Amino acid sequence: VNQIEMHPLVYKYRLPLIEYCQRHNIWIQAYGSLMHGYPEWLSSAPLLAELQQRYQKKTNAQILLRWALQHDFLIIPKSSKPARILENSRLFDFELSKEDMNKLDDWGDSVDEEERNLYEKDWGWNPIDDATKIHLGDTSYWPHYEGVTWAEDDYEEDEEEEDEEEEEEEEEEEEDEEDDENAEL
Repeated sequence: VNQIEMHPLVYKYRLPLIEYCQRHNIWIQAYGSLMHGYPEWLSSAPLLAELQQRYQKKTNAQILLRWALQHDFLIIPKSSKPARILENSRLFDFELSKEDMNKLDDWGDSVDEEERNLYEKDWGWNPIDDATKIHLGDTSYWPHYEGVTWAEDDYEEDEEEEDEEEEEEEEEEEEDEEDDENAEL
């Protein structure tokens, strides 16, 4: 399981990571699915108002959570209010159309990058930005790192080189000790 901020505003930005996880059978656990409760996104966004008209008797929160479920994301909506907890569980009596899923998928394209990353807005840091390079297999961090699949031959060669270097160091230490003993005589 890879737990990351996931809502329509960051969906396309996170798509390479999502696809990587899917290829490697890693589930995405979405936090921030309700856009951290920001009223400008959750309550007054024109796209959600349009969708709410289409899916009457469904709240914006239910539409966003349903979007996440239809992408096979594991969701963990938070609320301290029993009515909202119940509301957030009522997601299985409707389905978003493909057209509406695409609209939500594309929503982030119309929002400035600084605005769409809500976790960073709240905390001034987003762990996924730092981790993305590692998760996607960026090898600049470690010379022999090749993502999640190691080339066994390279790994074995590296171990052999390390063993040879250790042997050379031990020989040098022994020679130094002999030199010190001879100097004492």
